[in-house]
Amino acid sequence: SLGRTWLRAAPGLMVLDGAQAAWRFSDGFELGAYGGLLPDAARLTITPSQWAAGAFTRVRLSSGEGANTTLVQLGLRAGWSLRDTLGGRAEVALDASLWKGANLDARAAVELGYGQTQAAAGIDAARVDVGWRPAEALRFSGSARYRGLPLTGLTEVGVVSPGQRA
Repeated sequence: SLGRTWLRAAPGLMVLDGAQAAWRFSDGFELGAYGGLLPDAARLTITPSQWAAGAFTRVRLSSGEGANTTLVQLGLRAGWSLRDTLGGRAEVALDASLWKGANLDARAAVELGYGQTQAAAGIDAARVDVGWRPAEALRFSGSARYRGLPLTGLTEVGVVSPGQRA
């Protein structure tokens, strides 16, 4: 991919104005690299003062058939970034997702950053989401979020700042 790219296989890094290349070795294993400018999260404009480069991998495992299929997906991204509010830093992001038929889906992710600016223990963010459907007409969902950096430090693209209308 070249241009404004949505990095689906690189956990913790959403949009990049640059290039992404990946090789899918089999149905369940992908390895790739990325590099380019990071858009401003609020205005989506690009600036040469913010960029990122690195590598990623994604592994998918499945068993079963039809509605009883279980799918597990693991992702890892490692790279270097330069951000206006954080300076230069090494970043690592890991995520794991589980889908068990139509009854259970779960996701856990952690983003780590080490360098000029970093959160306590290097944990920039962590997320856990779980959805469970014990019956066709009943579904429970729960999630938890942890943000180790101030909101202005590392904002996901498109997230509206607190106090602003959306």
